[in-house]
Amino acid sequence: MSLRFVLFDLTLFAQGNDPKESRKDLGWLLEALTQRNQAYLKENPNTPLLYQSGVVYERPQQFQGLCPEASVLKAALGPMANDPQVADALETVQAALGGERFRDIGRILENGSGDCFPLSQKIIVRSKSTGQYELLAIGELRHVYSAYEALSYNFSKCEYEFKDIIGFVDKGVKAVSKARLSNGTDLVATDNHQFWTLDGGTNRNKWHLGMRSMGEYVEAMKMLPRGRRTDRSRIIQATRIPALDAVKKSPAEAYIAGIYAAEGSRSDGHTTIGQHKPVFRAKIEQSLAELGVSSRYTPGHGATPGSGAEYRLHGGQKSAVVAGLREQGMDSFDKRFPQEMLSADAATVSKLLEGHGDGDAWRPKDREYAHPTPGTSAVYATSSDQLAEQIRLGLLITGRPNWSTLVQDHQGEGDSPIWRIHEYNENASKLQNRIALLDEELPGLTYGTVRNAAPFGKAHVGCIEVEGNHNFFLADGTLVKNCDNVASWRAAELRQNGIAASPYITWRKRPDGGMTYHVLVRWPDNTLEDPSLLLGMSQPERAADRQEEIRKNNERIQMVKDRAGKKALPTHVVGGDHHRNHHRNHHRNFSQPVFTPTDEWGMVDLDRDLDESFDEAMLRHTGLLRGR
Repeated sequence: MSLRFVLFDLTLFAQGNDPKESRKDLGWLLEALTQRNQAYLKENPNTPLLYQSGVVYERPQQFQGLCPEASVLKAALGPMANDPQVADALETVQAALGGERFRDIGRILENGSGDCFPLSQKIIVRSKSTGQYELLAIGELRHVYSAYEALSYNFSKCEYEFKDIIGFVDKGVKAVSKARLSNGTDLVATDNHQFWTLDGGTNRNKWHLGMRSMGEYVEAMKMLPRGRRTDRSRIIQATRIPALDAVKKSPAEAYIAGIYAAEGSRSDGHTTIGQHKPVFRAKIEQSLAELGVSSRYTPGHGATPGSGAEYRLHGGQKSAVVAGLREQGMDSFDKRFPQEMLSADAATVSKLLEGHGDGDAWRPKDREYAHPTPGTSAVYATSSDQLAEQIRLGLLITGRPNWSTLVQDHQGEGDSPIWRIHEYNENASKLQNRIALLDEELPGLTYGTVRNAAPFGKAHVGCIEVEGNHNFFLADGTLVKNCDNVASWRAAELRQNGIAASPYITWRKRPDGGMTYHVLVRWPDNTLEDPSLLLGMSQPERAADRQEEIRKNNERIQMVKDRAGKKALPTHVVGGDHHRNHHRNHHRNFSQPVFTPTDEWGMVDLDRDLDESFDEAMLRHTGLLRGR
């Protein structure tokens, strides 16, 4: 049985105590944790480096109100929680588990901080080899993540970017919750996973970006009356993602591929496209003629005009067009678009969707409804999960808001469920107003809402780390964010690489008279590194500070190289722009010293209180953070 908790019941920073002595004693505790982390790294040489671990900054528990353990107990006790003795016990639980909790590297990794989704969750990536979009499950990236870039959003430049995936961490089986979003998709994640959200009013200049965890969405849904939505239920999503223009396809190729995905079939010797409506038949015939594919049309001969009406295409496997169509699947359950066509320009993707819509979408007319719905352009239908994902991706590329639902009792042919994907137009005023609200400052983004959220059992989860922006998009367009006290981890791994770093405490006085403390990493030359900032604290408000921190780290690694006579120190040690080397060398045994600083570096003893020599400008330069 492992020894997990060692509880210190201390009087640090008590009234009347010298705060300098308390800070020094806290420094010794951090030093003990750093040495414990060094031992962990020696015992576990394949531990990922901090900046490739998937761990990201998480707001400290003491700033989040009642800790989860105390909250669970209070809810279970009900009225008994008000009993004075029970209240005292809950206060002790809160003090012990809701205060400053130091975790070693193993516990940080086990705790699940970072991007924790089921391994089956798909995200939007671009292949480095083909330059094309793919929808890949997080679990599929385990061994090949370095071959892909994640679609990401740069909040400083207000634009989409493709950023390297620089790490994958398997977090094992953990408790998860499921949220149903306003676009009809389900979102499953661990409760501590954070998402970008829109806080404040919904008038221009009255909103601001925020973050909310899955657990907070679950708690919000408990408090909100059914059907009522507030800023506590909002979540940031994509409304238009970049068209890649990575492949060239003619409109005829895109149209035929689209309508085949809706109405095509293949057997051992035949490839057919079903259709009887004159307007769509004309499009099919024109496209086939442009592609040089001959065909024979058979009119309908069943109970309905369309029964048996089909084009039988000639050429078989000898025709590149026909052979390509046959690769799109045999029947309605395994149909798909050619994936490369989703990486063409927006016009080609639009033609692909047009073809599918002509074959298998319902384009409503006002007269067909008891209550007109002018905001709906089309309702696509398919029994193929993969094709449903591709249709949603195509709608994101062409900037068309959509909503999905999996219908069990659809009253159509067969008993299998059918995906219905509703495409909305400029007359869908609520959706268009949301897009317009963010379009000037955050083009390409909108916000949706969480309709309900609740615990959903357990799942095998994992996380990825995305370079730079620390965010990526799920397959449905939801934007997600990539902590514990990480300074001691960072100091330990630097020491294991021969750099005599140490945890270092900074502080500032709050307006209420209290003190806010923050732990940094002090390098041997007395410069300071802020791991929390690099791992996402205050995104996106401190994007400029984060870039400055990366610049300083690049300077440090160059200085180390110069001082060591340009001996090879792995560049992935410093973080910042050097993450891409991680997949080549993070399995090295980094307990082997690479560079030992000399006395001229001035290794600082814990008894020396350097903070007295730091003025306000220096503290800002070193990254003193708000709120911690």
